[in-house]
Amino acid sequence: MHLNDHDEEEDPYEGERLFVQDVLPRLLEKFPRLKVSLEHMSTAVACDFMEKNGKAGQLVATVTPTHLLYDRRQAFSGGYRTLLHMKPLIKTQADKERVRDIVKKGLPFVSAGTDSAPHPESKKFSSCCVFGVFCSPVAVEMYAQVFDELKALDKLENFLSINGPTFFGIEPSKETITLVKKDWQVTDPVVTEEGVKVWPIGHVQHGLGNETIHWQIEK
Repeated sequence: MHLNDHDEEEDPYEGERLFVQDVLPRLLEKFPRLKVSLEHMSTAVACDFMEKNGKAGQLVATVTPTHLLYDRRQAFSGGYRTLLHMKPLIKTQADKERVRDIVKKGLPFVSAGTDSAPHPESKKFSSCCVFGVFCSPVAVEMYAQVFDELKALDKLENFLSINGPTFFGIEPSKETITLVKKDWQVTDPVVTEEGVKVWPIGHVQHGLGNETIHWQIEK
């Protein structure tokens, strides 16, 4: 929450912009050795700031698949889309395009950050649905789809597997997966051992409607 001089909450769609333009520069100036990760970057303003000031190992940013694939028009198309209800709030088309633009450059200080939130059906489809997108079952495939659309598949591995661990001083995994270009759809929820349903983003019924994912992890 970002408050103005009168202790009133600012427009929630403006929170990231206000933080990046006001709070973050002062924070970096006061604590020049502080390592900062700007989590789940979603605005053009943040992208501009990171492209100018980002530094591997010092000031980095993560990006969700949601902010690469959707914009505010889709979040409200045909009524409010529960599965897209998250924070940072989904922004404008221009913001989405700017976020897509920065990831395709393969910058070492930009990496994947899913912000996946496996809320149970009872909370996600309540009258006041909780914030959070459950994307982990489809995140890698969605990232691959975006990088393919951007003609930047050669940048995908660093974005997914190298840049993030490097910032945290973790040895990147030597395990590999194989992605194949194959259309498929999310047709089922994830069901816990207790029988609780958790609905992934992109579901053919609860998502935007008949969504198709164009990449798949080879089993």
